[in-house]
Amino acid sequence: WTAAAIEAAMNAFCEAREIGLGKIIHAVRVAATGKGSGAGLFETLELLGRDRTLARIDRTLARLHGDA
Repeated sequence: WTAAAIEAAMNAFCEAREIGLGKIIHAVRVAATGKGSGAGLFETLELLGRDRTLARIDRTLARLHGDA
């Protein structure tokens, strides 16, 4: 779980779906940090750690789907 690996995975995700990274990067930032701007996203996610980051994204998705 490094900034470089996270960035590569997000780029691969976007490429596979033929969308630009800009379409998801701000949503991921808000889900993970609660803020629309801040330090580098990939470095921030690395510092938060894998488990905390994924839990925050899962919680946000649940809220969006009305599960929370």
